[in-house]
Amino acid sequence: VVSTQSTWGDWFLQRMTHRLLNETGVAFGSSNAGTGVTVYILDTGVSAHSEFGSRLQSTGFDGIGDGNRAFPTCHFHGTATASMAAGSTLGMAPNAKIASVRVLDCSGSGTTSVIVSGINWVIAQHKANPGAKSILSASLGVPYSSTSSCRDLVTENALKAAMAAGITVVVSAGNDGVDAGLCSFGTVDTAFIVGATTSTDYRADFSNYGSNVDIWAAGDLVRVAYTTSSTSYAVASGTSFSAPLISGVFARFLSDGVSASTLEQTMKSTATQSQLRDKVNTATYMPQNLLGYAGSNPYTHNYITPSPSPSPSPKTSPSPSPSPSPSLSPKTSPSPSPSPSPSPSPSLKPSPTPSPSPSPSPSPSPSLKSSPSPSPSPSPSPSPILNNPTNSTTCTTKLTGKLTGRNSYAYTEMYYCPKNCVNYANLNGPTDFDLYLYKYSNNKWQPIAWSIGNTGIESIRKEDSGWMRWYVISASGSGQFDLCIISPDFKTVQHTW
Repeated sequence: VVSTQSTWGDWFLQRMTHRLLNETGVAFGSSNAGTGVTVYILDTGVSAHSEFGSRLQSTGFDGIGDGNRAFPTCHFHGTATASMAAGSTLGMAPNAKIASVRVLDCSGSGTTSVIVSGINWVIAQHKANPGAKSILSASLGVPYSSTSSCRDLVTENALKAAMAAGITVVVSAGNDGVDAGLCSFGTVDTAFIVGATTSTDYRADFSNYGSNVDIWAAGDLVRVAYTTSSTSYAVASGTSFSAPLISGVFARFLSDGVSASTLEQTMKSTATQSQLRDKVNTATYMPQNLLGYAGSNPYTHNYITPSPSPSPSPKTSPSPSPSPSPSLSPKTSPSPSPSPSPSPSPSLKPSPTPSPSPSPSPSPSPSLKSSPSPSPSPSPSPSPILNNPTNSTTCTTKLTGKLTGRNSYAYTEMYYCPKNCVNYANLNGPTDFDLYLYKYSNNKWQPIAWSIGNTGIESIRKEDSGWMRWYVISASGSGQFDLCIISPDFKTVQHTW
């Protein structure tokens, strides 16, 4: 359990509200933040906590009947997941109402019949209030087994019925490190299935993966509300905590007037794209490379695309040794790791929380896109290498893009520049656009050179080695630009390690 004064584990707030890794501060977009939306927490029950106040509805569902009612303190899991969805300081939707649907007992276990009864209660509540905006957040599942079925078709059908009734259903992908399509409830194709990422934008080792995962959100060593008191917190890991973050983002959309029928499209179109990595194979394990986003301008996505030829193909070359990520202070996750029930019927449990482990070495993301988030501020040191603009037309790769106003920016995919490599590019923009060269160093992207004249005609030539990427940032104005990369040749350099 972490001190109530600690903010260790709050990194997810920055990551869910910024386009780039390691940007500081929390920058939620203008929103009603869940006003008028009810998030139903299908779990171990939600206890009273300072994160919720009066927004925790007094009427809940208790399918356990052990005297703890719908608001127990005997298991933290439901309270923790609720804090990620709608906590006042931790949640994505701090104005949403929270309804406790207790279907798991004090050990974190439940039965199909009780869980289905809880889902049916949610459906009844939704139908009893015409026009209600409802989200069902389900951080539970059937643990993977190589010797018996891990499917619960009865509960899967109940979740589908909730979707059919107009309720948005969000499900955790599971924590067995296997394909999410193998076990319930990552198999519910009409639900929104969420995997877990680390603070370095990797897939968390424990997270289930594959094409059934619709989106990703923070879930490794995150701070959550705890149940030892109404002001206690803990640090925990699991897709159980990723799913409610997405539930909270959905609540923000609903309160802003997005229709339930277009929520999934809106979530995917506003997500941060192509930033995530997998230590084994990103394309296979994370084909939906989307990170949930609740930042300051969630409705705009622009991309830089090569012109006129297709995207260059990276050439395999020896990989550099990335710097290891800093070690984390030892923390003990309060969540037990339940094992599958030996009974023939599947055991339904909160997605088990794995023991915390050091995050993998961070890798810069290979995306090729632009974002309207505030521009990164150039560092005052080291001194940049500035050059007069040139009229060279010997582009090894020509990229085109569009910026949408002051402080909007675009950046190229990363590339590896070996020893004695020259980074050389010219920018041709319609107004006051600036050119920056960033290097991945000390676990973050940092500017090492920039050309910031009063026009959109800029040039940088800088000899340096390591992982690099080019940025184009609007000091003022908007419009289309051309970026002529002269050196190195994007078609031959390495783009992934």
